[in-house]
Amino acid sequence: MIRVILSWLGWAFIAFGLLEIAYEIYVMLNVQTQTINSTEQARKEAFTYLHNTRSDKLGNGFVNLAMGAIMVGVYQMLIKSDEKEKE
Repeated sequence: MIRVILSWLGWAFIAFGLLEIAYEIYVMLNVQTQTINSTEQARKEAFTYLHNTRSDKLGNGFVNLAMGAIMVGVYQMLIKSDEKEKE
């Protein structure tokens, strides 16, 4: 039972983490392209917004990706240990 949970939840974390990373990169690029022709003050405000708000969410995406990879890795280790016990 624990293996099914580790496998499914791990892959779900990986998928959600990748989607979150892709979305945050899209938002960052979109904000930067919108402020290219703006004043220096507007660019500073956009950079502050990206730095303070969006980078935290990007970090959460990397954490989700790492946690999913750990879960799937533990699942694979459990599979390999069962194979060795059968031999």
